[in-house]
Amino acid sequence: MPDKLNISSLKLFAGTTWSWKETPSLFPAPTYSLTIYMKMGTGSTVTLNGVADGTAFLFSKSASETSQLSHGNYNYQVIADDNNGNVSLVESGYVVIEPLLNAVTDSRSYWQKMLDLLRDAYANIAGREYTEITINGRTVRYDRAQLIKELSIAEYKVEQENKLKKGQNGNKIMVRF
Repeated sequence: MPDKLNISSLKLFAGTTWSWKETPSLFPAPTYSLTIYMKMGTGSTVTLNGVADGTAFLFSKSASETSQLSHGNYNYQVIADDNNGNVSLVESGYVVIEPLLNAVTDSRSYWQKMLDLLRDAYANIAGREYTEITINGRTVRYDRAQLIKELSIAEYKVEQENKLKKGQNGNKIMVRF
């Protein structure tokens, strides 16, 4: 089984200098060249070309280059090329690019923002006996059951995001004997 690459466990921050080494045992430098492609959604592809260092590869991006990147979950692919037309996918997965706290006004994820709003909404209606109110001819209905369902969904999504940030994919493999 091939070695797990370092990129899968890196904490990358937009606006900082990135620098790390990869040593894929099946694709050593200088026999192969190694390139990492990263992409979030329909955004531009981020390309990192490995520089041979013995049998390893050095990867780096300057702070000015990474400051242009949006924060979020990026899919990545690591591609090895033997320069004779043989190209191999070494590894793929995702990596999270985090914002620097001094560069963003709100670093919470979409689901964390939704969870916070839903908790506030629930706290506002939890003690009320009525489920409907009319002010100036506009009626607002409160559906506690729907709110609780949405709260559960948001809590689950935030939990999944937190697992991903910690490097846990959250998948369970069920085995029956």
